[in-house]
Amino acid sequence: MITRTTAIRPGLLVSLKTSVRGNVTYNRHTLEAEEKTIAGGSSERWETTRLVANKAEQIAAGKARSAARAAISKVCVKTSNFGLLCPTADEEKLNAAVREARAIAAKFNASAEITRLGIYVVTGRIAENDAEALRGINSEIRELLDDMGRGVAAVEGAALEGQNAAVETIRAAANNARSMLPMLEPDAQVRVKLAVDASRKFAREIVRAEGNPVTVDRSVLRAVTESRFAFLDLDDEKEPEPSEFIGPMQPAAVSA
Repeated sequence: MITRTTAIRPGLLVSLKTSVRGNVTYNRHTLEAEEKTIAGGSSERWETTRLVANKAEQIAAGKARSAARAAISKVCVKTSNFGLLCPTADEEKLNAAVREARAIAAKFNASAEITRLGIYVVTGRIAENDAEALRGINSEIRELLDDMGRGVAAVEGAALEGQNAAVETIRAAANNARSMLPMLEPDAQVRVKLAVDASRKFAREIVRAEGNPVTVDRSVLRAVTESRFAFLDLDDEKEPEPSEFIGPMQPAAVSA
Protein backbone atom coordinates (compact mmCIF):
# COMPACT_ATOMS: atom_id res chain seq x y z
CA MET A 1 0.00 0.00 0.00
CA ILE A 2 1.32 3.43 -0.94
CA THR A 3 0.96 6.10 1.72
CA ARG A 4 0.48 9.76 0.94
CA THR A 5 3.36 12.12 1.64
CA THR A 6 2.04 15.05 3.67
CA ALA A 7 5.05 16.49 5.47
CA ILE A 8 7.42 19.26 4.48
CA ARG A 9 10.24 20.74 6.45
CA PRO A 10 9.85 24.19 8.02
CA GLY A 11 11.52 26.78 5.88
CA LEU A 12 11.63 30.28 4.49
CA LEU A 13 9.96 31.67 1.41
CA VAL A 14 12.55 34.01 -0.11
CA SER A 15 11.43 36.88 -2.33
CA LEU A 16 14.46 38.23 -4.20
CA LYS A 17 14.36 41.32 -6.38
CA THR A 18 17.26 43.10 -8.06
CA SER A 19 17.18 46.36 -9.96
CA VAL A 20 19.57 48.33 -12.14
CA ARG A 21 18.70 52.03 -12.45
CA GLY A 22 20.26 54.83 -14.43
CA ASN A 23 22.51 54.73 -17.50
CA VAL A 24 19.80 53.46 -19.85
CA THR A 25 17.01 55.53 -21.41
CA TYR A 26 14.37 54.67 -23.98
CA ASN A 27 13.00 56.98 -26.66
CA ARG A 28 9.79 56.03 -28.44
CA HIS A 29 8.93 57.46 -31.84
CA THR A 30 5.45 56.96 -33.25
CA LEU A 31 5.54 55.61 -36.82
CA GLU A 32 1.81 55.21 -37.30
CA ALA A 33 -0.76 57.02 -35.20
CA GLU A 34 -3.50 55.06 -33.47
CA GLU A 35 -6.26 53.92 -35.79
CA LYS A 36 -9.51 52.16 -35.04
CA THR A 37 -9.88 48.65 -36.41
CA ILE A 38 -12.98 47.08 -37.94
CA ALA A 39 -13.29 44.74 -34.96
CA GLY A 40 -13.54 47.70 -32.60
CA GLY A 41 -9.94 47.66 -31.37
CA SER A 42 -7.07 49.96 -32.25
CA SER A 43 -3.73 49.73 -34.02
CA GLU A 44 -0.60 51.82 -33.45
CA ARG A 45 3.00 51.31 -34.53
CA TRP A 46 6.11 52.84 -33.01
CA GLU A 47 9.88 52.48 -32.88
CA THR A 48 11.83 52.36 -29.62
CA THR A 49 15.48 53.39 -29.31
CA ARG A 50 17.54 52.20 -26.33
CA LEU A 51 20.33 54.56 -25.30
CA VAL A 52 23.17 53.44 -23.02
CA ALA A 53 25.32 56.29 -21.75
CA ASN A 54 28.20 54.12 -20.42
CA LYS A 55 28.37 50.69 -22.03
CA ALA A 56 31.22 49.38 -19.85
CA GLU A 57 29.39 50.39 -16.67
CA GLN A 58 26.20 48.72 -17.90
CA ILE A 59 28.06 45.45 -18.55
CA ALA A 60 29.64 45.65 -15.09
CA ALA A 61 26.21 46.23 -13.56
CA GLY A 62 24.88 43.11 -15.26
CA LYS A 63 27.76 41.01 -13.96
CA ALA A 64 27.37 42.36 -10.42
CA ARG A 65 23.63 41.75 -10.54
CA SER A 66 24.13 38.14 -11.65
CA ALA A 67 26.76 37.54 -8.96
CA ALA A 68 24.48 38.97 -6.25
CA ARG A 69 21.53 36.82 -7.34
CA ALA A 70 23.74 33.72 -7.54
CA ALA A 71 25.05 34.28 -4.00
CA ILE A 72 21.50 33.99 -2.65
CA SER A 73 20.12 31.43 -5.09
CA LYS A 74 22.88 28.91 -4.41
CA VAL A 75 21.75 28.42 -0.79
CA CYS A 76 18.07 28.13 -1.74
CA VAL A 77 15.82 25.58 -3.39
CA LYS A 78 14.57 26.87 -6.74
CA THR A 79 10.92 26.13 -7.49
CA SER A 80 8.48 27.06 -10.24
CA ASN A 81 5.49 27.66 -7.97
CA PHE A 82 7.16 29.53 -5.10
CA GLY A 83 10.39 30.94 -6.45
CA LEU A 84 13.11 30.45 -3.83
CA LEU A 85 12.74 28.35 -0.67
CA CYS A 86 15.28 27.86 2.09
CA PRO A 87 15.16 25.17 4.80
CA THR A 88 15.18 26.60 8.31
CA ALA A 89 18.39 24.69 9.00
CA ASP A 90 20.12 26.85 6.36
CA GLU A 91 18.84 30.19 7.66
CA GLU A 92 22.29 31.35 8.76
CA LYS A 93 23.69 30.46 5.33
CA LEU A 94 20.90 32.53 3.78
CA ASN A 95 21.68 35.51 6.02
CA ALA A 96 25.35 35.28 5.08
CA ALA A 97 24.42 35.06 1.39
CA VAL A 98 22.23 38.17 1.65
CA ARG A 99 25.11 40.07 3.25
CA GLU A 100 27.40 38.89 0.46
CA ALA A 101 24.93 39.99 -2.22
CA ARG A 102 24.53 43.42 -0.66
CA ALA A 103 28.30 43.76 -0.38
CA ILE A 104 28.57 43.04 -4.12
CA ALA A 105 26.00 45.74 -4.83
CA ALA A 106 27.70 48.22 -2.50
CA LYS A 107 31.09 47.63 -4.13
CA PHE A 108 29.65 48.22 -7.59
CA ASN A 109 27.72 51.33 -6.53
CA ALA A 110 30.84 52.82 -4.94
CA SER A 111 32.69 52.75 -8.26
CA ALA A 112 29.80 53.42 -10.65
CA GLU A 113 29.08 56.95 -11.81
CA ILE A 114 25.56 56.83 -13.24
CA THR A 115 24.26 53.32 -12.49
CA ARG A 116 22.82 51.98 -9.26
CA LEU A 117 22.32 48.33 -8.36
CA GLY A 118 19.70 47.44 -5.77
CA ILE A 119 19.23 44.15 -3.89
CA TYR A 120 15.95 43.55 -2.05
CA VAL A 121 15.20 40.41 -0.04
CA VAL A 122 12.00 39.63 1.89
CA THR A 123 11.48 36.34 3.72
CA GLY A 124 8.43 34.63 5.15
CA ARG A 125 8.27 31.50 7.29
CA ILE A 126 6.65 28.26 6.14
CA ALA A 127 5.48 25.87 8.85
CA GLU A 128 5.57 22.11 8.40
CA ASN A 129 1.77 22.04 8.72
CA ASP A 130 1.22 24.87 6.21
CA ALA A 131 -1.51 23.34 4.03
CA GLU A 132 -1.13 25.79 1.14
CA ALA A 133 2.65 25.37 0.98
CA LEU A 134 2.21 21.61 1.17
CA ARG A 135 -0.25 21.68 -1.72
CA GLY A 136 2.09 23.82 -3.84
CA ILE A 137 5.19 21.72 -3.17
CA ASN A 138 3.28 18.48 -3.75
CA SER A 139 2.01 19.88 -7.04
CA GLU A 140 5.49 20.89 -8.20
CA ILE A 141 7.04 17.52 -7.37
CA ARG A 142 4.10 15.72 -9.01
CA GLU A 143 4.61 17.73 -12.22
CA LEU A 144 8.33 16.92 -12.25
CA LEU A 145 7.58 13.22 -11.76
CA ASP A 146 5.10 13.46 -14.62
CA ASP A 147 7.83 14.88 -16.85
CA MET A 148 10.20 12.08 -15.86
CA GLY A 149 7.54 9.47 -16.62
CA ARG A 150 6.67 10.97 -19.98
CA GLY A 151 10.33 11.20 -20.90
CA VAL A 152 10.86 7.53 -20.09
CA ALA A 153 7.72 6.44 -21.95
CA ALA A 154 8.51 8.54 -25.03
CA VAL A 155 11.63 6.45 -25.78
CA GLU A 156 9.51 3.56 -27.07
CA GLY A 157 10.08 3.42 -30.84
CA ALA A 158 11.82 6.80 -30.92
CA ALA A 159 14.66 7.60 -33.32
CA LEU A 160 17.90 9.23 -32.19
CA GLU A 161 16.42 12.75 -32.15
CA GLY A 162 13.49 11.58 -30.06
CA GLN A 163 15.78 9.70 -27.69
CA ASN A 164 17.93 12.79 -27.20
CA ALA A 165 14.82 14.85 -26.41
CA ALA A 166 13.71 12.20 -23.91
CA VAL A 167 17.08 12.23 -22.17
CA GLU A 168 16.98 16.03 -21.92
CA THR A 169 13.49 15.94 -20.42
CA ILE A 170 14.31 13.18 -17.95
CA ARG A 171 17.49 14.85 -16.74
CA ALA A 172 15.96 18.31 -16.41
CA ALA A 173 13.01 17.00 -14.41
CA ALA A 174 15.22 14.73 -12.28
CA ASN A 175 17.64 17.57 -11.48
CA ASN A 176 14.82 19.90 -10.49
CA ALA A 177 13.17 17.22 -8.35
CA ARG A 178 16.47 16.49 -6.65
CA SER A 179 16.88 20.18 -5.81
CA MET A 180 13.55 20.02 -3.93
CA LEU A 181 14.77 17.31 -1.54
CA PRO A 182 15.96 19.68 1.24
CA MET A 183 12.37 20.91 1.69
CA LEU A 184 10.99 17.39 2.27
CA GLU A 185 10.89 15.18 5.31
CA PRO A 186 13.12 12.04 5.18
CA ASP A 187 10.39 9.61 4.05
CA ALA A 188 9.39 11.91 1.21
CA GLN A 189 13.03 12.40 0.25
CA VAL A 190 13.47 8.65 -0.09
CA ARG A 191 10.48 8.32 -2.41
CA VAL A 192 11.58 11.12 -4.71
CA LYS A 193 15.22 10.02 -4.73
CA LEU A 194 14.24 6.48 -5.79
CA ALA A 195 12.37 7.86 -8.80
CA VAL A 196 15.15 10.32 -9.63
CA ASP A 197 17.91 7.70 -9.44
CA ALA A 198 15.96 5.18 -11.52
CA SER A 199 15.12 7.78 -14.18
CA ARG A 200 18.68 9.09 -14.42
CA LYS A 201 20.02 5.52 -14.72
CA PHE A 202 17.59 4.83 -17.56
CA ALA A 203 18.62 8.10 -19.26
CA ARG A 204 22.23 6.86 -19.26
CA GLU A 205 21.08 3.63 -20.88
CA ILE A 206 19.34 5.64 -23.61
CA VAL A 207 22.55 7.56 -24.30
CA ARG A 208 24.53 4.32 -24.54
CA ALA A 209 22.01 2.96 -27.07
CA GLU A 210 23.17 5.65 -29.54
CA GLY A 211 19.92 5.65 -31.48
CA ASN A 212 19.30 1.91 -31.42
CA PRO A 213 15.84 0.69 -30.27
CA VAL A 214 15.29 1.08 -26.52
CA THR A 215 12.70 -0.85 -24.53
CA VAL A 216 10.86 1.15 -21.90
CA ASP A 217 11.86 -0.02 -18.43
CA ARG A 218 8.58 -0.65 -16.62
CA SER A 219 10.36 -0.75 -13.28
CA VAL A 220 11.34 2.89 -13.79
CA LEU A 221 7.76 3.84 -14.63
CA ARG A 222 6.61 1.95 -11.54
CA ALA A 223 9.06 3.85 -9.32
CA VAL A 224 7.89 7.17 -10.78
CA THR A 225 4.21 6.21 -10.47
CA GLU A 226 4.52 5.16 -6.83
CA SER A 227 6.40 8.34 -5.96
CA ARG A 228 3.85 10.45 -7.81
CA PHE A 229 0.92 8.91 -5.94
CA ALA A 230 2.54 9.87 -2.64
CA PHE A 231 2.31 13.54 -3.67
CA LEU A 232 -1.29 13.67 -4.83
CA ASP A 233 -3.56 16.30 -3.33
CA LEU A 234 -5.36 15.03 -0.26
CA ASP A 235 -8.72 15.31 -2.05
CA ASP A 236 -7.50 13.41 -5.14
CA GLU A 237 -8.30 9.72 -4.84
CA LYS A 238 -7.20 8.60 -8.30
CA GLU A 239 -4.13 6.39 -8.35
CA PRO A 240 -2.15 6.91 -11.58
CA GLU A 241 -1.25 3.96 -13.78
CA PRO A 242 2.04 3.62 -15.70
CA SER A 243 0.08 3.94 -18.97
CA GLU A 244 -0.69 7.52 -17.95
CA PHE A 245 2.83 8.45 -19.00
CA ILE A 246 2.38 7.21 -22.58
CA GLY A 247 1.65 10.34 -24.52
CA PRO A 248 3.15 13.62 -25.72
CA MET A 249 6.40 14.45 -23.99
CA GLN A 250 6.51 17.83 -22.31
CA PRO A 251 9.89 19.42 -21.51
CA ALA A 252 10.63 20.12 -17.88
CA ALA A 253 11.55 23.58 -16.63
CA VAL A 254 15.26 23.97 -15.96
CA SER A 255 16.40 25.77 -12.91
CA ALA A 256 18.14 28.93 -13.45
